[in-house]
Amino acid sequence: MTYYDGVERVLPNHYLDLRMWDSRRFWPSEPVTRSPEALEARVESIVGHLRSVFDYIDDTYANPQLSLTAGKDSRTLLATAKPLAKAGRIGMFTIGDSDWEVDRHIAQRITRELGLRWTPLSVIESSAREERTWSEQTGYTVGSAVKETYTTMWQLDADAEIGGLGGEIGRSYLWQDGDDSDTEIGPRDILTRYNKPDHPALAASLEPWFEGVSQFDTYTTLDLAHQEHRLGNWAGPQHLGFRPTVDHIRPYCFRPIIETTHRLDPDWRHADQLPHRIIGQCWPELEQFPYNSFTDWKRHAVKVKKAVGMLESAAANPDIAAAYLSRKYRGR
Repeated sequence: MTYYDGVERVLPNHYLDLRMWDSRRFWPSEPVTRSPEALEARVESIVGHLRSVFDYIDDTYANPQLSLTAGKDSRTLLATAKPLAKAGRIGMFTIGDSDWEVDRHIAQRITRELGLRWTPLSVIESSAREERTWSEQTGYTVGSAVKETYTTMWQLDADAEIGGLGGEIGRSYLWQDGDDSDTEIGPRDILTRYNKPDHPALAASLEPWFEGVSQFDTYTTLDLAHQEHRLGNWAGPQHLGFRPTVDHIRPYCFRPIIETTHRLDPDWRHADQLPHRIIGQCWPELEQFPYNSFTDWKRHAVKVKKAVGMLESAAANPDIAAAYLSRKYRGR
């Protein structure tokens, strides 16, 4: 579905048949095979492909810049780009205005302690006109914070910008505890897992897609739902609003990496082991820094601030708080 009546998107892993004027899936063409025995070879394949992407970047661009946050995906990319980062042939950047922002805090620590080139970018708010331009260029699919601050990236001095989009495919983004390869799942289950309203129009729009994945197991179906409906419909169109003079590279979206990631052992993926394995193999020192957490006294202050905020919200909205607690602890 799109903002425009009568206009639909061609999802990732599909092509548009111009004779029949409909989209057809070309991958996967058969059920995905997985085996624990092949784990090491598949991880090595992913590492090799990521390194080949960075080799190409090094050969092609004069000033590539890698987005570095407090999360795992960007740090995994940094690990595989270690030779370039250590030599200063690739820089890092982070969006944020203060050390109270965890992405900036962790990125600053990593780059300072490892002697890497790093640029902090202060947030620049988009004007009303720039927000309208963004909406038009991205097909009215991406709003909120991205639309309001995309102009921040205009400060970046780079000919290529590299990000970790797609890394979440490797950690079973839509899977839940208790899922297995035979868990029954339908359109409404996907909407629930995406925290979307159970609206008949949305459920109906997913039904043809489910017919196209009926031969796959639940793990594959959930992975494709995320890759195609989240990355394809929401994350992908963002790039239409970015600066056209800068190439935006997403190494995890390289098809050989996606195909190999789908074949990793489900239990291993559900435990989110892929980033740790890659970092441990390529640059173990990066594991000494926490993920999405402060490294000083602020980590305690943030917990207190969050608790106070929750209490204030509960006091101001007692009915909502009571309903939430009832759902959370019902049956316990």
